[in-house]
Amino acid sequence: MTQNKPASRYLFLFLFILSCIENAPMDSLDAQGPYAREINDLFWPIMYAGYVIFGIVLVLLILGLFVFDDKTEKEPKNIEGSNVLEVIWTVIPILIIISIAIPTVKVTMDLLKTPENAIEIEVIGQQWWFDFYYADQQISSPNLLVIPINQDISLKMNSKDVIHSFWVPKLNGKRYLVPNVDTYLNIKAEKKGLYWAQCGEFCGLSHAKMRARVLVVSNKDYKTWLIDQTLPYEATQIQDSPIYDGQQVFLNAGCTQCHEIQGFNESDVALLGPDLTHFASRSMFAGSSLNMTRENLKSWLIDPPLIKPGSYMPNLKLTEMEVSQLVDFLMELK
Repeated sequence: MTQNKPASRYLFLFLFILSCIENAPMDSLDAQGPYAREINDLFWPIMYAGYVIFGIVLVLLILGLFVFDDKTEKEPKNIEGSNVLEVIWTVIPILIIISIAIPTVKVTMDLLKTPENAIEIEVIGQQWWFDFYYADQQISSPNLLVIPINQDISLKMNSKDVIHSFWVPKLNGKRYLVPNVDTYLNIKAEKKGLYWAQCGEFCGLSHAKMRARVLVVSNKDYKTWLIDQTLPYEATQIQDSPIYDGQQVFLNAGCTQCHEIQGFNESDVALLGPDLTHFASRSMFAGSSLNMTRENLKSWLIDPPLIKPGSYMPNLKLTEMEVSQLVDFLMELK
């Protein structure tokens, strides 16, 4: 009878494989901006110093195990009551702590300074998605933060429910989003591309699926994007068409109680769900946990809590035809 090998036998192999991963989207050691780089410049010297201390302790441990063990006749020198040694092993840790504390405090204070001419964007966290609000243009961009390259961005952050944490590992460290308290985080990207963000504070059942993306574009493309996002949706008036039927499902199935589409069902009330005006242009949805495909959207509309546990979007009990019509409509929101 064979027995299953203990999982612990594979732990070392698992950790080794993890250490070989490259181009990981959440790699905090792959700095792509000055704020993340400043953190790394503090991290590595402290890490190297830790390696040195670990090596010294390891050598002393080996000496204690194999040089002064019970099998040898060597007796270690009695140093009990040595004032010199007591001062040394008290002063050394103090100096180590001071050498770490001074640069740490300096970096922390530098990261808290709001740069001049920074673009301010609001970040509102709620279970389980991020909303990015561009106040000057009155634009809401759920789960997709678009910023221009080489531009300082000041994120003014808050939470609608519990404590969250916004973290873009390649651009800066974590910062809490606290209900009724404004916190701030600076980011700046030196390369165009897509950077992943994640809630870094456990906030409920779907915490792991509370993600976002930061899209870094050229200044020209950024201005074009802002203009495009201000354009309202133009509802079709052609009856008996799939899109028109989808519009009616959206209006009558309860979607308007939580979602808003500019130019279609605008509301003065603060709604629970994301703004859907340019929904299909975001390439991902449901807290950036699902790719924007018809199949994924159908699965989501059939039973949202099944895909995202704890989701406040309920199962609306839509028929297969209503789901198909609603998908046709939502995929037009670009």
